[in-house]
This record gives sequence, C-alpha cells and structure tokens, in this order.
Amino acid sequence: MSTGGEDADAGGFAPERLAAPLLRRFYAYWDDKRGGRSMPSPADLDPLEFAWALGRITLVDVLREPLRFRYRLVGGEHANRLGADMTGKLVDEFPSPAIRHILTRSYSAAVASGRPVHRTRWDVVAGVTHHYEALILPLAADPPAVDSLAICAEYIDRDNLVRRSPA
Repeated sequence: MSTGGEDADAGGFAPERLAAPLLRRFYAYWDDKRGGRSMPSPADLDPLEFAWALGRITLVDVLREPLRFRYRLVGGEHANRLGADMTGKLVDEFPSPAIRHILTRSYSAAVASGRPVHRTRWDVVAGVTHHYEALILPLAADPPAVDSLAICAEYIDRDNLVRRSPA
C-alpha cells in the first residue's frame, strides 16, 4: 500500500474548494442542519434526506480515553473500494497500517477542531490506484465535544475496485 497526493486543509476548511458536486451538496445539507450551531447533532441527520449519497457515506462514532474511532456505517462504495466492510469495527482494525494512520490523523483533526476537514488523495490499495476527494464533518449532541463524524467521499476513478479473492 502506498499513498500520496494529499491536500491537508492548509489554511483551514473552505467550502468553495470542494470540487465534487456530491461533496458540495452534502456539505450544504450538513450546514443547513447545524443552523446557528457550530455543528449539527447526529440526530439531526436523516439518511432518507441524503439517500442520493448513501453509498458514499460513512458514519464514525468517536470513542474517548483513549481517542479511537468505530465505524457505525460504511457505504457500499467504500467497502467495495477497500475490499473490506469495516461496519462495527474500529479504525485500529483496518487491514492496512498506512490507511489506518491516514484515517486516524484525518478523523482526529475533525474532532480536535470541531470543523469540517477536506481531503484529496490518491492511494494504492492491493495494487489498485484510487483517486478521491473526501469531506469529514463533525457531529455533536452537546458541542463542542464531537460525538461522531459523517464522511462523504467521491471517487474520481469511478471504475477501480479492489478485487477480492474467491472465498
């Protein structure tokens, strides 16, 4: 597994830098749901209202002491891309140490700042190159403590999938 090409939110999050229409639409949904608050509550999000993005949405619970992340829901496109459905598992259990590190760093940044995190990357997983843009959005029932994250990703190379070996 190799990684590269990261836009690590230099200068902070700016919605106008979102290239993918899907991410712009999901950000607008999140922004609307937060109203005047710094972020919406997890209960404010209704999957029926963003059915147009479900295959590319991942929901992550934030665990404390120590800070860790558990996947509540992994969108089908993410599972197909990475060759693993991590639903119900910890980021610590992700098969690739390099991806584990990237995810932990990105999720931690959103928790620490309480603000959206925007990433553009290319990664090689199981010999397949993936180009994507991701948006990590914090959620909190009682801000400023972030309870969970909503992640939306758009794949630029729509046809690349990790091929699983036959069972």
